[in-house]
Amino acid sequence: MFRDLPLLARAYIVAVILLGFGTLFLLLPGTDLRPLISLTGFVALSSLTSAFKIQFPIASGSNMSVSYVVDILALILRGPHPTMIVGAVSGWAQTVLGTRERNPAYRTLFNMACLILTVEASGEVYRLFGGTNGITVNSTPPLVTMALTYFFVNTVPIAIAIALTTDQNAWVLWKSEFAPTAPNYLAGAAAAAVMIAVVERNGVGLSAMVGAVPLYLTWRLYRASVDSEARQGAILEAAKDAIISADPDLKIREFNPAAERMFGWARLAILGKRIDMLMPASLREQQVRALRTFLATGGGPLSAGQVETMALRNDGTEFPIELSVTRVGGEGNRARITGFVRDITERRALEEQLRFSQKLEAVGRLASGVAHDFNNILMSIVGSADLIMMELPETEPARAEASEIKVSVQRGAGLTRQLLAFSRRQAVSPRLI
Repeated sequence: MFRDLPLLARAYIVAVILLGFGTLFLLLPGTDLRPLISLTGFVALSSLTSAFKIQFPIASGSNMSVSYVVDILALILRGPHPTMIVGAVSGWAQTVLGTRERNPAYRTLFNMACLILTVEASGEVYRLFGGTNGITVNSTPPLVTMALTYFFVNTVPIAIAIALTTDQNAWVLWKSEFAPTAPNYLAGAAAAAVMIAVVERNGVGLSAMVGAVPLYLTWRLYRASVDSEARQGAILEAAKDAIISADPDLKIREFNPAAERMFGWARLAILGKRIDMLMPASLREQQVRALRTFLATGGGPLSAGQVETMALRNDGTEFPIELSVTRVGGEGNRARITGFVRDITERRALEEQLRFSQKLEAVGRLASGVAHDFNNILMSIVGSADLIMMELPETEPARAEASEIKVSVQRGAGLTRQLLAFSRRQAVSPRLI
């Protein structure tokens, strides 16, 4: 999979990995890691909360990562160099233990390198602005600068990597996806400072008892939100119809397994790409215009509900689809669209078979009417031939001609029976076996 990435993206990922692990191996030797018990505790707590993506809701629609709070605690109490171990193990757990599908090695190493660089830079900035191993009245500036450093160093490299991999604008991606999370980093640093201050004032035992109840209630809220997201994810995974979401720039943000099977694209390969990759060239301009109109105003051809059109697979083949589009997330530049796509190739084939069957039925009715009219004509001919034969003596040469007319009429009658059998779908010559 690494070979499939653009050359610039591969070079950037390798550079970040080398820088991160180079920093670790350069600064870690000679660092005092004692006491090992506390460092091991930070490593275990950060890696577990990172692997299981444990977050606490702090505001409407906003969450705070517990692993981030643990990292801040480790930076304040242990300093930047030992905390690099915490960040490295946390990054490994996040990509190895916290996913259902196995991530490629380069992604795991990149995540570890980013966290190594993040905690080292944040810890050095904290010390530079006068931060200490405890919390005092003068700790606000060091905490704020550390949180902001953590935010920028953690999000900017990831945004650049995603942009290079998916051919997007890094600034636009960072501004829309990462910038809104900045308050969470400040809240996390404040939470870590409060925890340290409470422990310093009341001791570990009393602080644990006082904080147990709100932590448990917060945990229950988190579990409820996780269960809700899990149910939504299960629906998305199990859906037989393709579900595709796009942002205001019509770049794909969600691509469920049914969409992968239908269009032949892997989810990771198409996320961030423009949705017009799934449209035939002959209809692309028309379909993009309809999507933009619906995204901006909620009107246009797509507002009618289900629309039948054509789509394009990864191998270049076109196929008919039934499309329903909904708009979510507000108005204007904040709105996103989600399309529900159904492959109707099989239905079109069944409809074609039905039309062919109806044509055959019409031909059968026509054949029945023709057969009846033709049979009436034959009956008048055979009647006339019989009258001629009755009036002619046996020795008359014309009698043989009249007999030949009757034979020809009998052959025509056989053809009439075949037409009637075709129109009625019955056996042509039933026989007793």
